[in-house]
Amino acid sequence: MKKIFSISCLLLFAAFSLVACKEDDPEQTKVTLEPERVMVTVGETAQLTVHVSPASAAGAGVVWRSENESVATVADGLVSGVGIGSTRVTAEVDGAMAACEVEVVARAVSEVRLEPTDLLLTVGQTGTLTATVLPEDATDPSVTWSSDDTSVATVADGTVTAVGVGQTVIRAVAGTCEATCAVTVEQVAEPKVGDYFYSDGTWSDGGLVSIGADGTDAVWAETKPAPQAGKTVIGIVFLTDPERLAASDVAAGYTHGYVMAVKTAHGADKLTTYWGNDWDFSCLDAFKLASSWYGNVNGYVETMTVRDTYGESLAQWMPAFDLVLNAFSQANPAPAGTSGWFLPSTGQLWDMVANLCGDEAARIMQEWQTMDYDATYYCSEQVSYDALARFNACMSEIPDADKEELIVVDTWRNYASVWASTPYDAEAACQMNIGTDGLIECMCDWYDGDAVARPILAF
Repeated sequence: MKKIFSISCLLLFAAFSLVACKEDDPEQTKVTLEPERVMVTVGETAQLTVHVSPASAAGAGVVWRSENESVATVADGLVSGVGIGSTRVTAEVDGAMAACEVEVVARAVSEVRLEPTDLLLTVGQTGTLTATVLPEDATDPSVTWSSDDTSVATVADGTVTAVGVGQTVIRAVAGTCEATCAVTVEQVAEPKVGDYFYSDGTWSDGGLVSIGADGTDAVWAETKPAPQAGKTVIGIVFLTDPERLAASDVAAGYTHGYVMAVKTAHGADKLTTYWGNDWDFSCLDAFKLASSWYGNVNGYVETMTVRDTYGESLAQWMPAFDLVLNAFSQANPAPAGTSGWFLPSTGQLWDMVANLCGDEAARIMQEWQTMDYDATYYCSEQVSYDALARFNACMSEIPDADKEELIVVDTWRNYASVWASTPYDAEAACQMNIGTDGLIECMCDWYDGDAVARPILAF
């Protein structure tokens, strides 16, 4: 028994000795990581440092792993945040391992900017706000919109709709950041001659204080108002007199008046265009007498009659009409609730000149209205000022890039010629001339003569 016990004791002692020697073995590889915990933002990185001992083991390769690469990845100790969450990154050397707990958090919004910061609307109008979220790579850049008083204005995805008269604040919130826009809503104002007409179908004050019959005695503000910020001017209101609206336009619901485009319908190579090329033209009635010119306010009907008559051959035979209905209308879409662009008839062109060329022009043209004489012979006078400059003054506050003023195209004449949709006879079409020397004139030119095609719309 004693012998057996002694052998057992020796074996147990040897085992303990071997374990002790292994634990104290200075050659065993050990790995540690710094830091042991790290927080990183989505899209950003953090560097981990691995320490290996003994020094002789430092040359062994480090195997890096992330337990969840949808949260974070690792390469050579560089941890990259991928998605919000937690994972563990390990470094293994020669069978020894160390770990770092990694938490990936959202890239927070640092600022929200709102443009514009002030908005003036009338009841029923809409305005657009643009929110910019910074930084651009914020994890959640979504914006929540709200209005402090929805009885004044509501907002959806940045589109503000004016509901009632008053003031409110529109708020754009992203993360913990907020931007605001002060909104003022006024009562709907009836349109006036000279008002700016915008691409959204609304209008604003163009400076007219008062105006008499047929454009006489017009009084304008000393300082012309600028167009509303953030809106694009596409036209100038030139007539609101209900007595001068075409019956067909009123029947279609266009009861406010007529708008002249602030740009001209023309091709790429010149600012003017032929009226037509068809010497057998016959789909419209011709007008010669001044009284007939004044009474013809059917530009929309005339334009559409030409369109329907020529169909796919419109560009070939009737270029002025084609430019207005196609190239111009595509580049400058007419707002919903309007007639769309068309060439003005003689009477509509008459009102445009009388109402926008000053009091002297209006008084001269008022005398022509009932004349049963050929307009091209008897309707030509000069006012004491630059009539063309007076006409263009209605667009003076519009940025140059957004308008095309009427200009003298040919050096041999000092006036701008504008086409009507109306034929004069079997070979010529009606037009009006507006001169730098004060000329106000009813005139005609051959179908293939050059003049400006200035579109209008009913609203």
